[in-house]
Amino acid sequence: MLRKTKQRKLILDILRESRNHPTAEEIYIKARMYMPKMSLSTVYRTLKDLVNEGKIWEIRIDGENFARYDYPLNKHHHFYCRVCRKLFDIEISIDDCFEIPHKIEEFKAMFIGVCENCLKGGVYENIREHGYNRY
Repeated sequence: MLRKTKQRKLILDILRESRNHPTAEEIYIKARMYMPKMSLSTVYRTLKDLVNEGKIWEIRIDGENFARYDYPLNKHHHFYCRVCRKLFDIEISIDDCFEIPHKIEEFKAMFIGVCENCLKGGVYENIREHGYNRY
């Protein structure tokens, strides 16, 4: 276990309170509001350590050149909207989904599609006609 520094505690607090799966840069901007001298490299190093310790999740999405981070308050999975590029938490139970002779200890799923807001806004119909212009 690594030292518990003020920077580490602040980054964990930011992630704990965040529901939007922030990037390292977004965490850095927020952290500097409380610790103006914190560097971006400190944020990246701390995030890497927290991921390696299993305290937070790093989420990578095909086609994006950055990672997003999540503090797992509860067991959940993610839904990524190809249109607005938002990442949503979704809670589903997988306990009864699999009949295999193995013990599942961990399962992380990423569902990809079009979110409810984009469907309501008529974006989906445009996509069906012209294809995904951002994916």
